Amino acid sequence: MFGGLNFNATLSDVAEITMGQSPAGSSYNEEGAGIIFYQGRGEFGWRFPKRRLYTTEPKRLACEGDVLMSVRAPVGDLNVAFENCCIGRGLAAIHSETPSFALYLMRFLKPQLEAYNGEGTVFGSINGKALKSLEVALPSHNEVMQFESFAAPIDALIRSNENETRKLNNLRNYLLPKLMSGEIDVSKVDLTQLTNNHLAGRMHWSNVIRVRAIHAVHSQQSQIPAYESVPKVSHSPCRIALTLGGIAPLLSWLAVSQFTAQSFAMLVVFCQVVLCGVSSELS
Repeated sequence: MFGGLNFNATLSDVAEITMGQSPAGSSYNEEGAGIIFYQGRGEFGWRFPKRRLYTTEPKRLACEGDVLMSVRAPVGDLNVAFENCCIGRGLAAIHSETPSFALYLMRFLKPQLEAYNGEGTVFGSINGKALKSLEVALPSHNEVMQFESFAAPIDALIRSNENETRKLNNLRNYLLPKLMSGEIDVSKVDLTQLTNNHLAGRMHWSNVIRVRAIHAVHSQQSQIPAYESVPKVSHSPCRIALTLGGIAPLLSWLAVSQFTAQSFAMLVVFCQVVLCGVSSELS
């Protein structure tokens, strides 16, 4: 869209840049007191950082949607703030009224930022003055807004999917211990009659997935419960039939196995269905 542009501005003309500053170490905690704190790229995920620390004495803040950039080796790694947060000295926040444009502009500047990564024993870094003065090729306002209108809905969908993933992770962490310990009893839940599964309507399958979990084969070869997926039945996508021939073996396997794509998919389907039935019994 912007091919052929020459450098005609600096990064400070496009966005407001905040260099991070670390709070006092005594204010750090993992119990959720205060505001989320990101020290550096160590918390970076594929797009959004992972929550690990909180601080009760924030110094420098980033807003939800700001681009977070590593300013220490490796300089230039990027993430997006999932929520308002405190940033430490290993990060800078790039805030713009056009956040999608700012994100992809920073990705475009990656080759320039690579020059700040040290070689050998030199520790690469970039300071605020150098970051703000980075040369950029800035399109016209109309072109920027056209790009934003195209990219922003895509970024919003990515964020929505991330939010759903986090909810499913929390659901897994909450349900699995209770189901294994017997604190939640689902033996009387008729899973074939569930029609109000709000999560099912957002699943990507074009039709219902029927998963049948049976007792594990207790042999030297395997203790993993077999399963089968039967694609496309005549029910509405909001109806999920889950027939459990043995809940305990399935949960035992999931508890000790690493979360591969296969095991996680099984657990997600299991949790989605069970939660709907269990919530009605607990209310």
